[in-house]
Amino acid sequence: MEPYKSDEISACHFMTHVLENMQDMVRVIDKKGEVMFMNKIMREHFGDLVGKKCYEAINKTQKCIDCISRKSMEFLKPYNKEESFESNTYSVVSSPVFNENTKQVYSVEVFRDITEQKEMEKKIYEQYSKMKADLNFAKHIQNKIIPQNGIYGKSIDVKSKYEPSEFLGGDIFDIMEIDEDHVGIYIADVSGHGVTSSMFTMFLRQVMRNRKNRKLSIEETINDLISNYKELNVDVETYFTVLYGIYCKSTQKITFVNAGHNCYPIIIRQNNEIEEVDVNGFPICSLIDQFSHKSIDVKLNKGDRVFLYTDGIIEAYDNVSNEFFGYERVYKLLSASVNQPGENIISRIYREVKAFAAGNIKDDIALVIFEII
Repeated sequence: MEPYKSDEISACHFMTHVLENMQDMVRVIDKKGEVMFMNKIMREHFGDLVGKKCYEAINKTQKCIDCISRKSMEFLKPYNKEESFESNTYSVVSSPVFNENTKQVYSVEVFRDITEQKEMEKKIYEQYSKMKADLNFAKHIQNKIIPQNGIYGKSIDVKSKYEPSEFLGGDIFDIMEIDEDHVGIYIADVSGHGVTSSMFTMFLRQVMRNRKNRKLSIEETINDLISNYKELNVDVETYFTVLYGIYCKSTQKITFVNAGHNCYPIIIRQNNEIEEVDVNGFPICSLIDQFSHKSIDVKLNKGDRVFLYTDGIIEAYDNVSNEFFGYERVYKLLSASVNQPGENIISRIYREVKAFAAGNIKDDIALVIFEII
């Protein structure tokens, strides 16, 4: 069937040929809302409805409330919307065309079938919704395993702050009442961020929690971590660091071992003196087969406090000064806050770090301060 040709467009043979053979459905509408032209593919889909009202050509009984053809001719600019009919969805773009001979404005509408795209979007959204629900559940679990502020083992009063850089975090700390005389506390940092790292925090907690009712030495605990880690058979780029301490109430000593954690514990004495505990060692990774770490005992008195943290603090970056927050700023803040309660110290450090990095924190943050009571 030959396309309809009005006087206004009959001279545009080339453009008519182009429109006629386009793979998208195309029609031309005048100011009265009547169809002047339909290309081949549109005629095949709807039949030849030239001369009919534009809404009739898409199986509607009344004109559209939001008529983009009228708007394009009135305001002389393109408009677009989506139309659904016959179980298909189309992206419709209406563009004004001006005939210099007749001084008339027409609308050229292009219909592109986006049904498959919309179905794909629906499936993606459904998958996204499921994944989001799973992540929300994982976040809920991760938040639940972070110890609450309070007194543990009738011997230490704990205050803390935990802030993942992404939806899920790779930092963790935990407190374990080993027996009536001993309380274990550790802080750890898993390489990377997100889901993978958060799964490792669950693994780490499970292994450490297995020690709760067993009087294992620090050496045995780290060896158990190493052997359990190696059973996972993960790649060499995955590792985690752990700073682990066991506080003995009867001797008022805490024994530290450090498996690669680059933020050493800091003691805030009751007389406001500050000292860093120099203890180091290798992280838990595929290159380590057994315990080779040194442990160190530190005498603590009532009122002394211990500050633990992860490297999300020292590695916070200021893009203006091109500087890291660093250890010195941590020490200065501690020195300036020694007379403050533990929760105030943690809040101040967190605020300062966030302000320093202009809110752009790239790594997980964990802060713990506990006082001997």
